[in-house]
Amino acid sequence: MWVPVNTAWSVLRLQMEETSDLSFCDFYLWENLKGKVYKNNPCSSEALQNEITHVTGSITIDQLLKVSHNLLM
Repeated sequence: MWVPVNTAWSVLRLQMEETSDLSFCDFYLWENLKGKVYKNNPCSSEALQNEITHVTGSITIDQLLKVSHNLLM
């Protein structure tokens, strides 16, 4: 597969091919949130679940609209 050199899309596309069980939306969401989720180094599964709930709850409507708009382009 030919991919343009040095573009964000090409890097993202190659990473997605390595993780084929993730859709584009899943990949974007996890890449965007994992740094925030692990920022406080949750030490139990309950703490991890709480961090995921907190961080996903902080996603704004504006962010969702921008992502969905970019997916359609």
